[in-house]
Parts: sequence; C-alpha cells; structure tokens
Amino acid sequence: MPVLQDSSTLRYLQNMLILTHFKVKYNSKTKIYTVKVEQISYCPLCGGDLTVRDSRKRGIIDSGGKKRTFRLRRLKCGNCKKLHTELPDIIQPFKHYTAGVIESVLDGSDYCPAETSTIKRWRKWFSIAVPRIEQVLAAIKLTNVSNSINLLKYSSLIDHIRSGGRGWLSRLTRMLVNSGGRLAAEG
Repeated sequence: MPVLQDSSTLRYLQNMLILTHFKVKYNSKTKIYTVKVEQISYCPLCGGDLTVRDSRKRGIIDSGGKKRTFRLRRLKCGNCKKLHTELPDIIQPFKHYTAGVIESVLDGSDYCPAETSTIKRWRKWFSIAVPRIEQVLAAIKLTNVSNSINLLKYSSLIDHIRSGGRGWLSRLTRMLVNSGGRLAAEG
C-alpha cells in the first residue's frame, strides 16, 4: 500500500469495488468459485448505476497453499462508462494470496505457504505504506462524519483497525479502495 507510482494504477484502483456481503459458490465441474452479490453497487466515481458487463478469472492461493480460481463480475457505469471489478474482501488487490494469509504474516505468523522472499516483500510493503495509509484514513475520517473513529483518541488509526481482530487487512483495504484511497501494486 505504498504511495501510488503512476496514474494507470490509480485508474485501476478506482475501478475496483471491495465487497463485504457476498456468497461464494463452487462449481465442481469447472473448478471455479463464483461470487454472488445480492445487489449491485453504485459507481464510486460518479454515483451512476452499474450493470453487469462480463466477468474475468482471478487466481488466489489460500492458507493451505491451494490455488483457487474465482470468476469476478465486471460492472459498467451507465453514466461515466467506466468498468469496475467486484472484488470480495477475502482477495487482496494485486496479491496472489488471500487477505487472511497476508494479514497473518503482517501479524507475525511464522507459517505461510509463500516463499520467504515474498513474505519479506509483504512486510517491507506494509511498513513503507503505514504513513500514507494513516494520511488516507485521516482524510476518510475528516470527510465522513458518520465514521465512528475518533482521531484524537488513537495515535494510530491502523492500530485501531488492527485491534478489531481477524479480518483487519480486509477492512482496511475496503476502507481505502472504496473511498478512493490509493494503494500501489508493489509488494
């Protein structure tokens, strides 16, 4: 989540929707997981209505080291014509491993199916990103009066989110991406 490197990464991130309420179904014939969403979101760029355009495949690796293939819907905005990919919060943007695997590494877990160099890269990626993430979280708080985080109460908004227990990385990513916050693809 370091500072954004170029405008193409920004466009890609703005065209992503992180989902929290979804069901995953497995098709044993195709060996593909599909994500079922109850309602279609609105465009995060202009607020327009989204319609399903098509889908794409995305592979991720779980905590057991097993690769799973997901079919993700792509939605098109009727107003600004931008495409947005629905990404369940169990999948971390730009990463091959689930959010839970990466979160456990960032929390200090010794077990991970990833290579040592990948684990080191994740840790470096996150430590470099912390100041930028704190800035974005503060901006989200300042522009969202319904947000219950009290800036004066916590010295670190990331630590506050982490104190919420398992799933903190998914919550953090959802807040950043769905609010237009910037994440980089490195790491």
